[in-house]
Amino acid sequence: MTELRPIAVQTIAAGIAGCVCSFTVLMLKFLSRYRSKSAFGLDDVLVAVAWTITIPLTVSFYIQGKNGMAYSMNEIPLDVYLTGRQWFWASSWMYYLALGLSKLSVTVQFLRIFITPKTLLVSKCTIAFVVSWTIISVCVGAFECVPVARYWDKTIAGKCINGADTFLANACMNILTDFVIIGIPVPSLLKLQVGPAKKMGLLFAFSLGLVVCAISVARIPMVTLAFAAGKPGNLSLMLWSTVELHVSIACACLPSIRPLFVSFLRFAGIDSYLKSSTKSASGPRKSQYYGGGRNGTGGSAVVSAAGRGKVEYIGWSEAMLSSSFLIVPIISPDVAAWP
Repeated sequence: MTELRPIAVQTIAAGIAGCVCSFTVLMLKFLSRYRSKSAFGLDDVLVAVAWTITIPLTVSFYIQGKNGMAYSMNEIPLDVYLTGRQWFWASSWMYYLALGLSKLSVTVQFLRIFITPKTLLVSKCTIAFVVSWTIISVCVGAFECVPVARYWDKTIAGKCINGADTFLANACMNILTDFVIIGIPVPSLLKLQVGPAKKMGLLFAFSLGLVVCAISVARIPMVTLAFAAGKPGNLSLMLWSTVELHVSIACACLPSIRPLFVSFLRFAGIDSYLKSSTKSASGPRKSQYYGGGRNGTGGSAVVSAAGRGKVEYIGWSEAMLSSSFLIVPIISPDVAAWP
């Protein structure tokens, strides 16, 4: 085995820190579900499985670092190199699987939030595409070479597809699907009859996935350079890949945390100030999207996606609370849907 070089240490540290941070956000998501007495759904299962995969993925970074992945071939024994390549092979398809599951979690949440036929149709089509592409990515990553052992041992007779093309195709498709997923809620949000500031707050909250897109774009030059240098196991590439994955998992959890966030603000007494300062500005509102509320003084009636025909109410001042902080959507996937 080899000594860990600085870039290997950084990659392992990023993996551990990412696991801790994304696990914290995941637990907040589950706590929010529990406190709001909302049923756990498929989106929760998907993001939990995605996070679970990050554990062996992070372990693989350590093993790769200890088996020459930051070294050139002429610096290490052949058996050490082969071990590192085996774990790099495993990490590639684990990454594809976890990233695909995190994207599915976000898209499945849309089925709980929105009720318009067009939005549901686009969401279902996106789910079908992401499922198909994830299966393809995992299979191509696992069977890039036939037999599989040729991936790490080129002395074995067989055939391999172009690894650089595979990585680039996956990177480009990840960016495309990210933009599609981000764009799904935009038409419904733009139709909401609320003020520009509130609308921008909602758009911002649903656009947090752009951070994942930015990281995916940043990975593309790294992929090209790594394969051009003959080092597809480049640890800088792994570093950004693990950051991308954990940010994606965190973004998949954020929409469900809103009830917990509002409870925290109430506990801190911050919402009292916001409600008093926005009370006069809220006033009675009626529109095709928001009803007059329970007493016609600003409560908003919306149809629940979980139970068609059931009407839920959200106080207008509470809606102002979340949009003012630009953190999470006005209406959580636990509670309601936009028409």
